[in-house]
Amino acid sequence: MIEDAIADIRDENSSNDSHVTLACTIGMATYWLMPRLPDFYAKHPSITVNVQAPPFDRPVLSRGIDIALRYGTGDWRDGETVKLFDERICPVGRPDVIERALERGGLSEAWLIDVRSTTQQNWLGWSDYLKATGETFKPVGEVFDNYIQAVQATLDGRGLMLGWKSITSEHVSDGTFVSWPDGDKDFGTGYFISSSETGGRKDAAQSFVEWAVEVARDQ
Repeated sequence: MIEDAIADIRDENSSNDSHVTLACTIGMATYWLMPRLPDFYAKHPSITVNVQAPPFDRPVLSRGIDIALRYGTGDWRDGETVKLFDERICPVGRPDVIERALERGGLSEAWLIDVRSTTQQNWLGWSDYLKATGETFKPVGEVFDNYIQAVQATLDGRGLMLGWKSITSEHVSDGTFVSWPDGDKDFGTGYFISSSETGGRKDAAQSFVEWAVEVARDQ
């Protein structure tokens, strides 16, 4: 009954061309979308964006969802999909934590922070990264079920996390985090924006897609 009520609300918003209902992960919403959303409102003051963060890492264009911001390889067939940016992965941490890890001999001696859960199946973890780089695998120090907790632990200096462009790029840009030297890796994935059949017909949704593509191109 609750799911049906939420879907009814989404459907009502979807029929309103001044509203856009968007689905994305909580990490993408917190670290990429929300800091940039004021720019969208400044350019489109008559449009309201309703952000839905599902409790899993693969947002879908379900009933009432106009747009989805999704991580992967872009092979979805449930709507029109456009790439926003290539996603890259690199260990990051506070400058002092990175320095200590380098002095001790590398990642094999670092305290690692990972994100793993039954609902976070789509993102690469430390085992994937270390295997690809040929590093010696070691047990992970701390495991969280979402990136908000992992970022906070990294900010607290409790270890290194795998940094994603969509999540940690701002912290790297302002110097809060430092990237591991020569640690940047491309696993062939990216972030995409998909429009549902209904959403694709809405001027408000089209305006949001055009804005997101422009913002991603300029970042």
